[in-house]
Amino acid sequence: MWIEDFRVIQTGWELKIRETEPAEIEELNEKLTIRYEQLTAPTPSGPEALQGRRPIPTNSPQTAGITADRALGSPGSFDEAYRQAGAKFGIPWEILYGLHLIETGLRDGPISNGAGPQGPLQFLPGTWALYGIDGNGDGISDINNAADAIHGAANYLARHGGVEQGLRAYGNVLEKVLEAARSRGYSQ
Repeated sequence: MWIEDFRVIQTGWELKIRETEPAEIEELNEKLTIRYEQLTAPTPSGPEALQGRRPIPTNSPQTAGITADRALGSPGSFDEAYRQAGAKFGIPWEILYGLHLIETGLRDGPISNGAGPQGPLQFLPGTWALYGIDGNGDGISDINNAADAIHGAANYLARHGGVEQGLRAYGNVLEKVLEAARSRGYSQ
């Protein structure tokens, strides 16, 4: 059976790739690879499970010293998403702003540095499978959509113990995110 739509793959299925060698080399289907990573993401166990989920390092590209004036997005362009996600998960909205600024300069859409993390908040696909949220209400949890990624980041931080512990688990970006958050009025 040939699978055209990777979304039909379900946990528990055993996929047999091929019985015979192909006549020519085929291109890797990236969507199937991402779906496989989602289905095989690690399940938390032990003491980490008590805090929500086990941290998975993101090795995200941190943009030290970037300011809102130099960022590709406008400082207020995602404020509503930061506020909604912050209220839903108990994370200060300014922290979500700071994290978005540090990770990708407030950008939206497909963003990848080639090392695995992707999207506006630089999630690994396996991590996204655990924490991804449909933040814009379109019925799709999209790693490349800023509103979804902001909600996913708030979920991640909340499940990792809040601001300080969450930012350390996110990629040890605490000081840089706090500095950016303070530029928007964060005072803790």
